[in-house]
Amino acid sequence: MTAPLVSVIIPVYDGERSIRGCLHSVASQSYRRLEIIVVNDGSADATEDIVRELRDEDPRIELIVQDNRGVSAARNRGLAAASGEWVMFVDADDAFADPSLVEAVVSVGAGAELVTFGVCSEEVSDVADHGGAGGRRRVADAVSLLAQHAQDIELESRAVAEMILDERANALWDKAYRHSLIIEQRARFCEGIRMGEDLLFNLACLPGARRMRVLPIDGYLYRRGSAASATQRYLPDKFSDLMYVNEQLRAWARTTGSRRLIGAGEYIRAKNVFSCMRGLHHRDCELPAGQRLSAAREFRAKVPVVGTRGLKGRRRMLCLAYNLIGSRPMFHIARLTGALR
Repeated sequence: MTAPLVSVIIPVYDGERSIRGCLHSVASQSYRRLEIIVVNDGSADATEDIVRELRDEDPRIELIVQDNRGVSAARNRGLAAASGEWVMFVDADDAFADPSLVEAVVSVGAGAELVTFGVCSEEVSDVADHGGAGGRRRVADAVSLLAQHAQDIELESRAVAEMILDERANALWDKAYRHSLIIEQRARFCEGIRMGEDLLFNLACLPGARRMRVLPIDGYLYRRGSAASATQRYLPDKFSDLMYVNEQLRAWARTTGSRRLIGAGEYIRAKNVFSCMRGLHHRDCELPAGQRLSAAREFRAKVPVVGTRGLKGRRRMLCLAYNLIGSRPMFHIARLTGALR
């Protein structure tokens, strides 16, 4: 039986410093039947030259070039070109941390629409080459052991609500998606926003998924300090983007009728407002001090209260506190918590 093809989609913009290492980590996977789709989103540096060079060395690499339209448009372009049975996403400044990750995904994927795995954030060197029979045998043994310890999560309302609350539903890079799930659910990335598009994509996929298989492996390297990360700088449109995404989340939750999911949307709404207030204290925020406080008041006025039904424990208490605290003390609390991060 032919091994299933796995599509790995990598959007990149001005990634000359990281794209070589990223592609090496993917191309060095023990699982060889890959199509590696790099979407160059209008880079102005040497990114395209580097990808072309690596493509000449590895025919599994496919380069798509488009004008700069943003990461969502780049991922959608990659999805349109993908033909694999499984789809995985990698950001150009990140990498696969484990050379057996894709092989483990394929090994345990039967009967599941989603496979998820762990993430690490420490700096690591390039993925080691596992060539040779001995190295290949060790990888096979490791994959077999991982398959024995994989667990299933039934994607009912309680489990999905917890994924939203702890923000596991926000990420793409810790998951592998069965391509048929994406097609059947008509899942695409929302273009025109810079934050939260990953969550909307996952919300589109989840109704068609019965279970998610969990691999006990830290398979992905997420470089948190990347200058390209939207969480590491002040974004003027962050509040409007997050409120748009949150409205979509709340509307989706209401269609399910689940109190847990509705409560999760309310908790994330409060958390988004607080995150935007903390962003006002970033060093790269150019607003004068008075305008920062005015912006915080505007955020708070647009979300005066959040619901608490369906929430328990600490999360319910946090939403109750949100409803009681005014914009000024919340603004200063956001500054203090930002300094402690």
